[in-house]
Amino acid sequence: KRALDHLAEAEESHRTGKIPSVHLPPDVVTEMSGLVSAFNHRRLDVAQEKIDSAIQLMISKGFTRWEEGKDWKEKITNFKDAADAYKEGERFFSEGNLTASIIQMSNAHAATQYPDYKDKLDEYEAVDQKIEIIKQAKKNDPDEMLEAIDAYEALEANYSGNPAVDKSKTNLVNKSKDLVSQLKSEIDNFLQTYSFSDIFESQKKLKEVHAKIIQVKKLSGFMTSSVEVPSEDEKRISNKLSEVETAVNNLNQANATYVNNPKSANELYEKLFDDYSRDPEVNKLGRNLSKFRRNRKITNIALIVLGALISLAVLYFGISSIIKQIERV
Repeated sequence: KRALDHLAEAEESHRTGKIPSVHLPPDVVTEMSGLVSAFNHRRLDVAQEKIDSAIQLMISKGFTRWEEGKDWKEKITNFKDAADAYKEGERFFSEGNLTASIIQMSNAHAATQYPDYKDKLDEYEAVDQKIEIIKQAKKNDPDEMLEAIDAYEALEANYSGNPAVDKSKTNLVNKSKDLVSQLKSEIDNFLQTYSFSDIFESQKKLKEVHAKIIQVKKLSGFMTSSVEVPSEDEKRISNKLSEVETAVNNLNQANATYVNNPKSANELYEKLFDDYSRDPEVNKLGRNLSKFRRNRKITNIALIVLGALISLAVLYFGISSIIKQIERV
């Protein structure tokens, strides 16, 4: 019965091609061992030779169907196609065709799940994303343009000479020229028309303009051009910003101390009022100090009156003394 069972099992294996490894002929086992080693070391051509040899040996022994051999042959073919796709992806990338390179790398990784194929796919996708940032950057948006410049400089460090990267620079330089002209016009207009009557609003506007000057410098540096804001204008804005920030500090200090130290707060208020008499916060501080200022005014008037009375008294007694001296004579 056991012999009959073995015979039935052998006939089933021969019919279906599902032959257990333990039943493979020794010379086929040797070829399969070499195949696995070559495959694991990515020597796919050697693996191809081994599987072809193993299949021929099985056919010579009467096994026209062998599922394991068929599966290995398909797997090796797929991996060889993936290796070709990887090489094609590298070629497309070097030519600047990012879309095609990413498709090829994606196919190669999907077929093999090789970690280095995934790394290369991620690398190409990251390059494509940075170039997309450069393409999408609006020429009238400084933040987007500076982000695009950062993206390009990151690409230039590793991919200088790549057609897609070089093309993105040309696009970015042209947009940078337009933006520099726009920023310089905004800075000039600010210098000519802005009235520094509101402290906090002036601080905000000056910071914005100062940021625009820095943006112009970065854009000009990227374009390797000498288009910059005149140094005297930059110095003027820097000095005015420093002056306004001092005023902001004085205002904040006065607001914090006018209850407990009105005299000090009033001194700060008077400095502020000279330059910012129309500022709502300065005027509010003045109202908060009104009682102190009114009392001080009354005190000053009283001191003036008292001084005048003392002067009159001194004058009166002085004249009386002179008259008495004359009478004695």
